[in-house]
Amino acid sequence: MKQIRQRLAVVLSLCMIWSTIVSAGTSMAMASSAASGSFAKVTDERKMELAPGANYTWNNMELPQGQEKVHYVEFDPKNPSLDLQPGMTDGKVYGMAGVTKMADNADKAGNRVIAAINGDFYDMTTGVPLGLFMGDGEILVSPPPKWDWYAYGLKKDGTSIYGLSPELKRTLHIGGKDYEISEINRMRENADKLSLFTSTFYTSTKTNDIGDEVILDVLSGEVKSGSTLKLKVAEIRKDKGDSPLAPGKVVLSASGNREPQNPRVN
Repeated sequence: MKQIRQRLAVVLSLCMIWSTIVSAGTSMAMASSAASGSFAKVTDERKMELAPGANYTWNNMELPQGQEKVHYVEFDPKNPSLDLQPGMTDGKVYGMAGVTKMADNADKAGNRVIAAINGDFYDMTTGVPLGLFMGDGEILVSPPPKWDWYAYGLKKDGTSIYGLSPELKRTLHIGGKDYEISEINRMRENADKLSLFTSTFYTSTKTNDIGDEVILDVLSGEVKSGSTLKLKVAEIRKDKGDSPLAPGKVVLSASGNREPQNPRVN
């Protein structure tokens, strides 16, 4: 960041808080309506058990506009042997891979994949999801602008939630001053942004040199809603991009007018 002049021992904090909660609902509304025939005639239905507590259904239907097929999996999220996990490319947000490849990457002893679906729209050049992306409570990609996209998820108690994406307040605190974080794990491009990148994004930030980046050690906290990260500056990279990302570290990337101006450290 162009105006940062503090020593490498500076400690920063980053706080993330949801300001809007999505509404509760059920994920199987469309499939249930199809099966009941409320808007379609089911001409063929096949079922099979994928695993204890998880069932796959295939419906052939006739709709006013023509033939339709619906494939869906039903499972009880409260079943401790079953889990809904995010699909990524080799464990990273950035990158392109098909659903089968993502499933193969996640499949291992003690974590067998029994079904996989496309769950989000994404940038066709980077593979980065356009909507909110989370896994086990970790914010993998921050929500898009308020009211732009819908989101679906599961709570710890197994209940499902869906609705308009929540608004996430992201605040960087430096020496008594607060700065808004624009995004988490999204492409910075050349806009006026102050972005946070974690090791889940990729092996580097994939940014250009039009801006500054600061590599920070994570002293405590997690990238989760309601959590505060305590960070220590490890390296300041002036007019440099594509900083390396590694576990236990994050990178703040600034460009344009979003760069903190002359923050003082207490």
